[in-house]
Amino acid sequence: MKVKNNHWPTLLVLLFLFVAIAMGWQWVWGLFFLFWGIDGIRKEFSYIVEPVTKKDNPVVFWILISSWFALSLYSFSVLLV
Repeated sequence: MKVKNNHWPTLLVLLFLFVAIAMGWQWVWGLFFLFWGIDGIRKEFSYIVEPVTKKDNPVVFWILISSWFALSLYSFSVLLV
């Protein structure tokens, strides 16, 4: 199996995620949740179990985006304790 060179950012983030889990760094999840919230607003699309678009399901879309931001805040709150 050959790994293409253009996937190195994905592999690097995946490695970082394993390190974060091993080290108990919960704030890293805050970065992911924040990214998913911002990316969802920018693309008007998000994904959790199935694709959710702002156009087709605006209520579910905004609940999901709000959840990403709330989970991000919660994950970052561990830095204050």
